[in-house]
Amino acid sequence: MSSPWPDLEDLFRRLERCEDLAEGAGAVARFARERLGTDHAGLSLHAEAGGATRLALTDPLVAELDELQLLLHGGPGSRPLPEGSATTIPDTRHDPLWPDWSTAAAGLDVLSVRVLGLPAIRGHAVTLDLYSHRPRAFEHDGWADLGRTALQAGRLLRQVDRVQNLREALTTRALIGQAQGIVMERHALTSEQAMAYLRRVSQQSQVKVRDLAERIVSGAEPR
Repeated sequence: MSSPWPDLEDLFRRLERCEDLAEGAGAVARFARERLGTDHAGLSLHAEAGGATRLALTDPLVAELDELQLLLHGGPGSRPLPEGSATTIPDTRHDPLWPDWSTAAAGLDVLSVRVLGLPAIRGHAVTLDLYSHRPRAFEHDGWADLGRTALQAGRLLRQVDRVQNLREALTTRALIGQAQGIVMERHALTSEQAMAYLRRVSQQSQVKVRDLAERIVSGAEPR
């Protein structure tokens, strides 16, 4: 099997063009389907209290498999995994772990599954869920290298999220600064007094300071 590293360079170029986590997750899912030798792929973000949110999927079949997990109260993608770990179903026709889900998946011609634990994002576990129409599709020797490639893909995705957060923080800071200046001029306040005014109005109206600032800057907030 050829080295996976050129594929990572391709993924890096894709992720450079992504604006947010959802778009980046979609790029990683497509990368997995195209480059990691699987037929269907998706990424899930796992909540601390349980349950998973599907960040991206390559096709409607992944959504059907998610619905089966909800209906049958379990499946290989229903639980978080530590970074670098994996859960594999070699053949869904003979699976003792989730027999009901696997039988239903086999009925959809999904015959093997591999779920990989990726680096956490914002403290939440992330999994890359891979599905194949071939039994034992994830047992070849190259999967050790490809598993490391998937981990690197997860790290790149986390970086996309961090850049998005930084971009949002800078935008929020600039917006609040504009609103602060407007309040200073409107009410003849100092910078500190204007900030205290924004916080007080935010608490009284139960509106986030950022949203209040946006209203003031747009002229929607009453004088």
